[in-house]
Amino acid sequence: MEHTQHKRATLSLFCLLLFFTGLQSQNADQATADLGATLQEQQALQKKYSTQVKSYHQREIAPVMQATRAAFNQYISKSDQALIQRLKTEAASSENILGKLPKGREWRKANAARRAYAQSRKLNLADQELLENMTRNYMDQIDQHLAGLHHQKKNWDADVAALRSEILQSTPRKIAKISTDQVELYRRASFLLLDHPKVSAQDLARSVAVFPNPASTSQQLSFEVAYAGAVSVDLINMQGQVVKSLFDGTLDAGVHQLDVDLTEQTANQFIYRITDQNGVTAKTASRL
Repeated sequence: MEHTQHKRATLSLFCLLLFFTGLQSQNADQATADLGATLQEQQALQKKYSTQVKSYHQREIAPVMQATRAAFNQYISKSDQALIQRLKTEAASSENILGKLPKGREWRKANAARRAYAQSRKLNLADQELLENMTRNYMDQIDQHLAGLHHQKKNWDADVAALRSEILQSTPRKIAKISTDQVELYRRASFLLLDHPKVSAQDLARSVAVFPNPASTSQQLSFEVAYAGAVSVDLINMQGQVVKSLFDGTLDAGVHQLDVDLTEQTANQFIYRITDQNGVTAKTASRL
């Protein structure tokens, strides 16, 4: 009798154990399914965010950077312009498997530098050294040239952050920025290697004009603003350093003139740099 009751109790306990095991399995399967659906939703949102950021970059940022790079050609010697073109062509046609993006914490948030580094790895060692040495020669000019885009960059960052908040419902994670000499070098190299439209002398003359040129004591600078907004006009030397700020404010779209006093200008050759919502435009001028 006792043995039969014991068997019944054991069987009941076993059935109860099977029930809870099955229930846990069902819950685990449901949790796994829910997790899979959540991951798919996150991946879809991340893809949407990436697509919209790429579209924003192509629409808003790329044209400005390309125009800015085209204007920078005034600083670059003809021989270095030819060298840049040769390096870009050889890197594009190379099948070198070393052209991979570098990894490491120091390369975070330095996408342009990473791509330039990967591009350089497709070159032979001699050409890699040529690129790095040339970039070092222009680093100060590049920094001065891009300084005019500081406020524009803040607007770009704010727009991208707004996209992230709207689509991903989150704010960007603050990643500690680790900068090394190599990262900073390839940030500038990425600017030199940037594809840009060829600006003819005729096109440049239509957007920026200086009269008389050369001049002895004064010049009139005429320039066209494509879009109403913030505009800065600087007189800079051939090393890219700002000698004098001529204007910093807002202007309507259209053609504008500035009278420039050259009596304190000691260099025989200098550059007018105009920064607006459309990028950076430059015009070389001289004095007698």
